[in-house]
Amino acid sequence: MAEEKPFSVENFSNQQLVLFKEAFTIFAAQINKKADYITMKELGSVLRSCGILVSFTDLDIISKEFGNTKQFDFPDFLALAARSNKPNVNETTLVEAFKRFDYANKGSIPVADFKHVMSTLGDILTNDEVDQFVKEADQGGNINYKDYAKRLITEGTDTKPGIPN
Repeated sequence: MAEEKPFSVENFSNQQLVLFKEAFTIFAAQINKKADYITMKELGSVLRSCGILVSFTDLDIISKEFGNTKQFDFPDFLALAARSNKPNVNETTLVEAFKRFDYANKGSIPVADFKHVMSTLGDILTNDEVDQFVKEADQGGNINYKDYAKRLITEGTDTKPGIPN
């Protein structure tokens, strides 16, 4: 079995790099005239605006590594973006993952089960993050995971896994 290579900056397309530079510059311009750096405070927002799934835990790890006063220039940001980038997930993958918790085989998961799974397995989410998912997906106490997976992939969401508003 081939070992999975870590994602690197070289894996980003030119279009992604342009988007990243634009997002970086917009956020950086809000804190300094040269628009040449962002701080830890902006890092999560810039990563998220670039579509990079980053959790509070991920940001805590980065903060502990660099400190809260670190200024990230664009190359620093790109390196962190590559490091934080998670594999793309498609609708089928999401449905299959949710289906494992559909014990009644109804196409839905009770909200309580969904909350338990999202707060205890994999990239563990905070209660606020889980509540945001539930708010977006709850249909009368159940989450129709096929509809929700489709919506996550086709429309996106205000909060992606591990990403607060």
